[in-house]
Amino acid sequence: MSLPEAVGVGVATYYAALAITRTHGLFGVFEWARLHLPHGGLLECHVCLSLWLAIVFYVLMLVAPPVVWIVAAAGLSVWFDRLSD
Repeated sequence: MSLPEAVGVGVATYYAALAITRTHGLFGVFEWARLHLPHGGLLECHVCLSLWLAIVFYVLMLVAPPVVWIVAAAGLSVWFDRLSD
């Protein structure tokens, strides 16, 4: 994996973990999952969830790189928004 791909996986992991653990999500899907799925707290801890998401995004980078780049772009927009505050 190249450095840009590793950075893409890292940023995608960051964004997905924060989105899943801290946001409502599209049509409330993340909130619903946190409330109704048996997950042992995994969906409430972005650090815990990051390990598993990193594995998923690593595999996705091998088979479907555009998916990872799209999620990474969303993560960058969150970073830039936080920097502007």
